[in-house]
Amino acid sequence: MVTRLDGRVVASGKGTPLLNLPSGIYIVRQGNQARKVVVK
Repeated sequence: MVTRLDGRVVASGKGTPLLNLPSGIYIVRQGNQARKVVVK
């Protein structure tokens, strides 16, 4: 699941989708792990 910092879900599902996200900071969650990702 990919969310914005305000908690809105941008993408969810299984597999490796190719996303065209606007610039910003996102939280990517997979299983019990989460990472912050910066898109320039």
